[in-house]
Amino acid sequence: MSAAHDPASRDAAARDPFLDLPLDGLRLIEASAGTGKTYTLATLVARLVIERGLGVGRILAVTFTDAATQELRERLRRRLLLAARIAADDPSLDPADDDAERALTRTLVRAQAGIEGEAALRARLQRATREIDLAAVVTIHGFCARVLAEHALETGQPFAAPELIGSERELHDEIAVDLWRAFGDDAGDAELLALQWPGGPAALAADLGALLRTPLLLPAAP
Repeated sequence: MSAAHDPASRDAAARDPFLDLPLDGLRLIEASAGTGKTYTLATLVARLVIERGLGVGRILAVTFTDAATQELRERLRRRLLLAARIAADDPSLDPADDDAERALTRTLVRAQAGIEGEAALRARLQRATREIDLAAVVTIHGFCARVLAEHALETGQPFAAPELIGSERELHDEIAVDLWRAFGDDAGDAELLALQWPGGPAALAADLGALLRTPLLLPAAP
């Protein structure tokens, strides 16, 4: 499934295809940067809470970067707080002033209230807002570190698990500086380094990823 969600209008929210998307199975959301992936993920998580009755602590949301994690966590917080206010008939939320996000959330809340009952849904959403800090919104490497730490015996890992990193760039920078210092003591080696990487250690670091993935760096012996 390919979708580029644009939360620009109230009418679009009322017809949002993710309101009808089945909540089981695998789904792929493809979109360019800034086209609404986080918005859509927040909608799906809100549906799990509102429609499926899942507690916030039972939902795992995994994303790529720390910045994306913070953005998704804040979006989920706002969405669940909004749902609770709508369920409580907050007089400051006039339907006539609804933007796309509010209209979509109102659609979810009203539909579920007709099934579950307004009082029960209101109590459940208020509880969700109190438990919002329990939401497991983590990066991929953060999730892996958590699993290894919590299941060290099953995975054969030491209790003091090694630190996982999200990017090798910092390690490459350190290696490049160390190599530059080690070979820079010799005039010939220093000249070769400068010829190959005129940009200095930063240029060497940029090439280290490809160099480290190369299975054989030198010609085979005759």
